[in-house]
Amino acid sequence: MVSTSTFHLSRNSPKVATRPGRYQPEQQGWVHLIDGAFWMGYWHENHKLPDGTDKRVLRCKCLGMTRDRLRKGPKPNAAITQAVELHQAGLSWHEIYATVSPHAEMSHPEQRRLQESVYYWLKRKPAPPPAKRITTREQARVEMEKLLASLRMSSPEKLATQSDPNAPITRRTIGRVIAQLARRAGIPHVNPHAIRHAFATHLLEGGADLFTISKLLGHEDLNTTAIYLHVTQKNLTATMERCHPRWEKGENA
Repeated sequence: MVSTSTFHLSRNSPKVATRPGRYQPEQQGWVHLIDGAFWMGYWHENHKLPDGTDKRVLRCKCLGMTRDRLRKGPKPNAAITQAVELHQAGLSWHEIYATVSPHAEMSHPEQRRLQESVYYWLKRKPAPPPAKRITTREQARVEMEKLLASLRMSSPEKLATQSDPNAPITRRTIGRVIAQLARRAGIPHVNPHAIRHAFATHLLEGGADLFTISKLLGHEDLNTTAIYLHVTQKNLTATMERCHPRWEKGENA
C-alpha cells in the first residue's frame, strides 16, 4: 500500500530568483510511504545539459523508516568477533588461537575457518547507519521540508518549478498548450493532430489540389496525405453539381 502526501505552497510563499529580473515559485515536494516501512521524499530539479538547455529530472531520497532496518547475512558469534578485534590489535594468529580457545588446541580446519571468517568480516562493506525513525506523515513532511531547505541553499535555480523558457518547445508542450486553449473555448478533445487534419480539410474544400496539400503537410507520398483528408458532404454535392452532366439539384439533393 502506498500513501501519498503533497505539499502545497501558499500565495505568500517566498520565491527563488532563477535569472535576473525573473522569479519563479519554489519547488514543491511530496512523500510516499513504501511497503508500510520506507518514507521516500520526491522532488524535481532542473539539470543543465551540455547544449545549454534545461532538463527536468525527478529525484528521490529515503527520509526514514517506520521500524528498524532488517540486517541481512550471517551474524558473527562471540569467537569471531573476538578474533577480529585481536587481529586488528596486531596479535599473531597463534596468539589469537590461544586466546579464542584457551582450554583446547584448535585443529587446522578450525583455524582455517576462523581465519576465513575474520577476513570476511574485515573486507565486508560497513553497515549503513540506522535510518531515522518516522512514524507519522507529519514527521515525514517536516523531514522533507528540511531536505528542500538544504537544497535551496546549495542551488536555488535547480528547485524552480519551471525550466528555462528559452529552451526548445517539445511536442508535449505544444499539445498541452493546445489542450488548455481548447478547454477555455469549450471545445473538447482537441490535439495538434486534429488541427493538422482540419488545416488539410479546409485547403481541400477551398479548392487546393492534393499535391499542394501534400507539400504543405511535408509528405513525400500522396497516399500519406490522403489518410489525413476526408471529403465532406458539402464538397461532394458541389463537385457533383459542377461535374456530373445529369445531376439535378432538386431531384438528388
